[in-house]
Amino acid sequence: MRELELDITVGGEDIPYQAGDVAAIMPKNDPQEVATFLEIVGYAPDAFLDISLARPTADEPLQRDIPSPCSAQALAEEHLDIHAVPKRSFFELMMQFCDDEDTRDRLEYLSSAEASENNDFQVT
Repeated sequence: MRELELDITVGGEDIPYQAGDVAAIMPKNDPQEVATFLEIVGYAPDAFLDISLARPTADEPLQRDIPSPCSAQALAEEHLDIHAVPKRSFFELMMQFCDDEDTRDRLEYLSSAEASENNDFQVT
C-alpha cells in the first residue's frame, strides 16, 4: 500500500479531499511533438474534426470520451497516445471510422495476425 498526499489548490483555494476520493491524472502530449504529428498527418491545429463512427454499434464508449467537434490540436494533445505502437485492436477500431474501401482493407490487414507476425505496421 502506498500513501499519496495531494496539495490541491484552484484559484488560491484548497480543494478538500478524503480517503476514498478519486483523482484522475490526464496526461497531455508535448505541444511541439503534437505540432510535428499534425504536420505529418496533414491537419492544421485549429481544424475542427467531427468525430463519429462510420458504422455505429450499440453503446459505443468512444462517443462519450472524445468531444465532437474537436480541434485537431486537442485531439492529438489530450486524447491520442501519439507515441504508442498500435495494437491490433486499434486498427479494428479505426475500421469503424473508415468509409474508404482501400484504407479499410489496409486497416483490416494491419489488424491481422499476419501483420503482427511480420511486424508490418507501415501505414502509407
